Amino acid sequence: MPVPPAPIVPASAPLMDGFGRRVDYARFSVTDRCDFRCVYCMSERMTFLPRARILTLEELAALGRAFVELGVRKIRITGGEPLVRCNVLWLFQELGRLRERGLAELVLTTNGSQLERLAADLKAAGVARLNISLDSLKPERFRRITRTGELDGVLRGIRAAQAAGFQRLKLNAVILKHRNHDEVVDLVRFAIDQGLDISFIEEMPLGEIGDHDRAEMYYSSDAIRADLAKVFSLTRTTESTGGPSRYYRVPGTDSRIGFISRTVIIFVATVTECEFPPKVVCYSVSARNIRWICVMCCALTPATANGSSRPSSPPWRSSHWAMTSDSAVSQSSCAI
Repeated sequence: MPVPPAPIVPASAPLMDGFGRRVDYARFSVTDRCDFRCVYCMSERMTFLPRARILTLEELAALGRAFVELGVRKIRITGGEPLVRCNVLWLFQELGRLRERGLAELVLTTNGSQLERLAADLKAAGVARLNISLDSLKPERFRRITRTGELDGVLRGIRAAQAAGFQRLKLNAVILKHRNHDEVVDLVRFAIDQGLDISFIEEMPLGEIGDHDRAEMYYSSDAIRADLAKVFSLTRTTESTGGPSRYYRVPGTDSRIGFISRTVIIFVATVTECEFPPKVVCYSVSARNIRWICVMCCALTPATANGSSRPSSPPWRSSHWAMTSDSAVSQSSCAI
């Protein structure tokens, strides 16, 4: 039988990074797999991580509890496409319970393809906000960009999320020169009409994916903002959702327009976060507790359990990491 998790007691000192900034926002990439093959993200023929190389759902839930104990207030679930992972709703339910233990927000980034089916359950599990990718409002163009996606399915997912009671939906649009840069005005109009926020994301002009040349397709935030300024009055706002978007308001509407520039440093004094991809590599935070989490997660991951043992005295209660038996893991978690 699984061992019940220990009660969460806030850490005596907040989690800090090497620059003295408090870490209160964590991102978990729960899978590298996706049902789309967006031209700026994946090749058409992908080789994904084997199941043994990614954390189980139980381990991710334990990681969430450890972070909340260390003072994290916001957890974002990302992918790949998180909602294609088998039994992922269980993880949302487990993390949603952490709202009673100090978690302020559980949020999700998704391509929207599974929302028609899962939006109501995600809301019931405790997900507070959704970011939904939408790069085009033209069905044929949407199909070309995503290679496999259907625009109508994503639009139905957005409507399902609204019907489920999500109050602050945000669209994410990656803008590419010669592919969809001529749609930025239409995308903002759609967001305003639907009462949504929208963020435009620059593509980093480095490297190639198949026939997609990132440098050739690069369209800057400044260019997007200039295109929008021809139609809309944009007013800078200091509002933030804790992420990298820099927001503007359109007077007379409830929508915010954000810009995410990938070629600038987004880790500033007011934004401190750490990210775990499915194979558990910590990119941005060097605080001692996070290093312990990396060590322990790697020890928990079957692919790295080649005789190494778990650390004997982590800087928080080790009972969180004894929450599941091998049988519980094999029965209740899987990834596709």
